[in-house]
Amino acid sequence: MLTFSSAVSPISYSPLLNTTNSRSIDDTDLSIPASVEGSPFMLNGKYGAEKIPITSVLMNALSGLADLAHLDHDRHIDAFHVPNLPDYTDVDIHLQPVAPDTDFEVQHATLGIYFVIYNMITKHTFRNCTFTLDYKDISLLQVTINKRPKPKYGLDANAQNSSSSIPTSSPNSPTALSDKPGPIPHFEFVPGPEEALVPQAVFIAMMATIKSVSTFPSTDIVQPFRAGALGFNVRFQCMRMEKPRTEPPFLLYGHLVDVVRGIPGYMLRERKWQGMMIVVTWGREEIIGEGVVDKGGLELGGLGFDGTEGNVSVA
Repeated sequence: MLTFSSAVSPISYSPLLNTTNSRSIDDTDLSIPASVEGSPFMLNGKYGAEKIPITSVLMNALSGLADLAHLDHDRHIDAFHVPNLPDYTDVDIHLQPVAPDTDFEVQHATLGIYFVIYNMITKHTFRNCTFTLDYKDISLLQVTINKRPKPKYGLDANAQNSSSSIPTSSPNSPTALSDKPGPIPHFEFVPGPEEALVPQAVFIAMMATIKSVSTFPSTDIVQPFRAGALGFNVRFQCMRMEKPRTEPPFLLYGHLVDVVRGIPGYMLRERKWQGMMIVVTWGREEIIGEGVVDKGGLELGGLGFDGTEGNVSVA
């Protein structure tokens, strides 16, 4: 289990085990930026009429992206059913190949989930949907998001009311086969300046960060960077330490993914959507990494990842 703590109000928290005190956000939290052009990828599909729970789709999509990030990005899988987090079982996110293909690459699954959520947020549209992710004139995979009725019986029903329930994985989920980097370090969330951050902007910035670092093996050592989503005024920065480490333990990309996946859930629980520092330690004493979530956009040409998003054609 990952341990998160706050200098203001220490808590024990796992990004996979949300407590019954979890909060929700609504669709009035975001001003919509313009869509970003320039990517060879395209979403094609349509939205339905049924509204889906915003918090559930964002929390599960973020968790699914983190699961995928622990896999080799060029690995082929035959499907991916995002495992529901215990407190957010009322949304179904499913990826499948487009015939005649029988599988797709992990990196395309990552892009598919990310681009659909990016479109939902920028279009201010949280409804059931089906999209294909296309590269030029080739359909790579299909993403379907639907609302699920709350079950009355079974494991999902127990998960609705239990903070200790463990989410079950679909047989097609690659989660159990992921290449995680071994022992997990501790990290501390320290609230920063009282600058308010837009909740949905925090979610998409953390998703963009995971999308960006997912191209690196989980066991590679993290290098300083900044990442975020164009059009949103929130970014994640992995800082260059004052005294860079020269020997193990190091902060690895697999560790970083699990740090980032927990940030929105922490803010959601604490009701503090504001800038923060993240200090990653080994054995709670040895600092191996530092990061910042703050207000700011990407600086093209500077240290960081390209934030270019996909084009979208919506029926």
